[in-house]
Amino acid sequence: MKKIIFIFLVSSIFMSCKKKEIIKAEITKNDTIDMFNIELIKKHLKLQEKIELPEDDMDIYHVYKLTDIDLDLGGQVTRKGLINNGYKIPSQDEFQKKINAIFHISINEKDNENTIPHDNFITYLIPSTTSEDKTLRQTEYDYTYNHLFFFYNYGFITELPLLGDIIKINNDNSYQIDLPHNIIARNKYLFNDSKGDLAWLLFNDKEFLKTLLVTFNYDKEPKITKMVLENYDYDDVKLFHDLIFDKIKNKYRIRENILKDIEEIIYNGKTNELLSPAKEGNGYDSLSEIIEKIYNNPDSYIDSNKIIALLMEKSLDVGNLGISQEFLRNHDEYKRELEKNNYYNYERLKIFCENLSAF
Repeated sequence: MKKIIFIFLVSSIFMSCKKKEIIKAEITKNDTIDMFNIELIKKHLKLQEKIELPEDDMDIYHVYKLTDIDLDLGGQVTRKGLINNGYKIPSQDEFQKKINAIFHISINEKDNENTIPHDNFITYLIPSTTSEDKTLRQTEYDYTYNHLFFFYNYGFITELPLLGDIIKINNDNSYQIDLPHNIIARNKYLFNDSKGDLAWLLFNDKEFLKTLLVTFNYDKEPKITKMVLENYDYDDVKLFHDLIFDKIKNKYRIRENILKDIEEIIYNGKTNELLSPAKEGNGYDSLSEIIEKIYNNPDSYIDSNKIIALLMEKSLDVGNLGISQEFLRNHDEYKRELEKNNYYNYERLKIFCENLSAF
């Protein structure tokens, strides 16, 4: 009996010590994150002054190229600034679940052409809206781009965190951190579920919310979806294509959820019947061009024939008969493809095709 009691006491002491070690390790880790190496930050503040050269210096070898150290220091400062503004740092597990749900990326993902992994963060490359950049990976640390940096060890996202934009160090080594409010609002909305910050973003950071929907297919918040779709340029074929497709392993995949949102928000739902008057709206203004693009490049799309059928069905749902009529009359072989596949079970498309001569 005494032996059992002795073993129990030793086990209890061991577990207690182990728990204290874990707590101590966690505190040490957090302290390390929150304690700045001011001298190192000052050094890199000076270095970062040369990411752009003055007009009288034309020597490109004088340009400073940002490194992972610059990004990590910027991450440390940003984390502290977020905490100072009421941001609650999520656990690593919670953060990873959130970025997977919101951005559809994984920390451990290795083969995503849009991401570049680093020790403490992942860069998600956002293409320029002004031109098609075929060397996008070379722009990772270019501050003129809106690439997103996921600091998974620190629990937040940000754009390129240049030190000169977020911290000022005084002569006595005291400092002030001044984060752009959009970085604070983005993180508090996405990871702390702050509705007040969502309201701020809807008014002040529309481009980021547009990126959430168009680039990342984030349609969980109706206010964001409505704001973006009501102000979208549907006449631009490329922009419309970006909206209704995402890309999986070099093939385009249709976003049916976005098509449903366009139908509800832009057209106020589908017509009662196939021959009902057409709905008012401009959401499908580029649909003919998109259908032709898919038809001419079938290998670039997942299940291209079915996608074309879906898009024609969607146009018929809002009373636009001309899109399907023109395409089917120009491509008899596709009509035979539809018949062979029972029109992919799209009811209005089947009725329309079977009575095409009457339209």
